[in-house]
Amino acid sequence: MSSSLSTAASSTLSTTILSSTFDVTTVYNTASDTFTADPPDATSPPGSNDTLFEPQLSGTDATTFIFLADPQQWRSDPNSDRFTNCSALNGYLNALDSGVAWPSNFNISVAGQLIGAITAVVYGGDLCQTGGDYSFLDQEENNPPTYRGGSELVKIESLNLPGFQDPDSGATALKYTKYFGLGNHDIQSNFTPIIGWSKGGLQLSSPDDFWRYQMWNFITQMHTGYPRGDVIPKPPAAAYPIAWGDIDSDYGKGTFEWTDYSLNYVIDMGPFDLIQLHRYGNDSEYGRQSGIVWLQQTLEARGPIRRIIIAQHYLFSETCDTGGICPSWTAAQRNALLAVLAPYNIIAFIVGHNHGTGPLPNHQEKPKFYDRTWPFMGVFDGL
Repeated sequence: MSSSLSTAASSTLSTTILSSTFDVTTVYNTASDTFTADPPDATSPPGSNDTLFEPQLSGTDATTFIFLADPQQWRSDPNSDRFTNCSALNGYLNALDSGVAWPSNFNISVAGQLIGAITAVVYGGDLCQTGGDYSFLDQEENNPPTYRGGSELVKIESLNLPGFQDPDSGATALKYTKYFGLGNHDIQSNFTPIIGWSKGGLQLSSPDDFWRYQMWNFITQMHTGYPRGDVIPKPPAAAYPIAWGDIDSDYGKGTFEWTDYSLNYVIDMGPFDLIQLHRYGNDSEYGRQSGIVWLQQTLEARGPIRRIIIAQHYLFSETCDTGGICPSWTAAQRNALLAVLAPYNIIAFIVGHNHGTGPLPNHQEKPKFYDRTWPFMGVFDGL
């Protein structure tokens, strides 16, 4: 595989434009338990040791998508700098499909070539700083299918949903198909509202759980909708629907009950599948359904040959107990997920959480996977 990465970033936002062109044969050798990427060799067909060969893809079989993480729209951003920066970045990103070339000042194999059509935008979490903020009036007047959320979540909607912008925001909305993920700032906060999430009638969640209900409800609004026929008026459809069977959800009811379903999902991106795990794979904190059984079944259905990219918020190269940014996951939690992933053809991890502007360190333990988010400042200045 030859991969080319190039990025633009605001003060907190990590952005990766990833184009993958596969021109090699990927081989898994059960004797050595390794994947290798070698030029195709017609004289060495599949043979002993249960060697598995990936069908060769030509240079035209490429998928280009944008990975964003940590926009962290903030209720206490006095100058709206984060919102303004993200809006300006959206303008740059919206122009990428209009004859823009890959930059030549980085050592990438596609330098000078035109950036391909953008298949999608994938978010790696921390959409908001404090769980989306709180709007008592909105919660009183609306229900989950039509709930707009607090001020932070409204900013995210304004930046990402054409036609849903606040009239006074002046935001430039990102125009591509989007797939959202959540991070630690989305589901935990030091700020707690005085009332919990309204679950209908007089049922309320605990105030501490408000953020989790609000943000998982947003994922439902974006990707499953509320297709229940017994709701009048009929709820709006999902903004960016994910097919039934590709998301861990009670799809027939459009539930946002994050304690029953993980809302992890898989997207067919052509040469590979992208699996979104939100904060991290096998996350059961706060009573969330971990989704590990769904992940195992999803990987088993695709087998050991299909290329997989894992998107989540926390880094694989760092953990909270090994000097990484906290809050994060532990090395034991990471290694438990890696054990599930090990038999499969995981070609990359794309992550958020770290706001740095250099390449993240390689993950050197078995299996040797990599965190591929390389945020460089100012790549697309002047577009």
